[in-house]
Amino acid sequence: MIASLRGQVVDEQADRVVLEVGGVGYEVVVPAHQMKALRARCLPAEDPKARLTDPEVEVSLFIYQHATERNPVPVLFGFNDPNERRFFELLTTVSGFGPVAAAKSMIISVPEYASRIMTRDTRALSKLPGIGSAKAEQMIAKLRSKMALFAMMPQEDLPERPVLPADEWVMQAQIALEDLGYRTAEAEQLIDAARRARPEIASLEELLDAVWTQSREKKS
Repeated sequence: MIASLRGQVVDEQADRVVLEVGGVGYEVVVPAHQMKALRARCLPAEDPKARLTDPEVEVSLFIYQHATERNPVPVLFGFNDPNERRFFELLTTVSGFGPVAAAKSMIISVPEYASRIMTRDTRALSKLPGIGSAKAEQMIAKLRSKMALFAMMPQEDLPERPVLPADEWVMQAQIALEDLGYRTAEAEQLIDAARRARPEIASLEELLDAVWTQSREKKS
């Protein structure tokens, strides 16, 4: 059982990282708020272009490992704090709410999430991804008596890291182009040109397709 990992991030995506430890790369799913906290903890707030794959950055995560008889290959979920992992484990005990659904729902801090359960705030809970009113009621009935510790966890004041470009999928496109060898200015120019030509673009895949198409047109 993998309990924790420490190493260098060799690939960074919006919802996961590949963490290299002793020459082995582990893909770790990181819930949205935990990813935000990880970046705030490891990267300088004054540098908007810093990323977890920078060579001098070392990352440590507490790991929840999930595997089933049907899918024996384990999926790893990463957290900054052991209490965050314990809270995640409790979420997965709610019937019909597995690890993938639990991870997707964690877009807010653990103490805020736990407080919504403690106060029976079904309206606020149902605004989280994958949680409707029925699931919120089920979650409260199952977990409310176990939430006090998590609701009292210190609430982190995470700085907003400026990201240029601002959209997450645009940032991912820029990272991908730079990883291919493009200079930052070149990547930004390619992305800007593609978005001007196709302003309806709304995903990473569409943006990369537009960049590739424009690059081919320039060469022809």
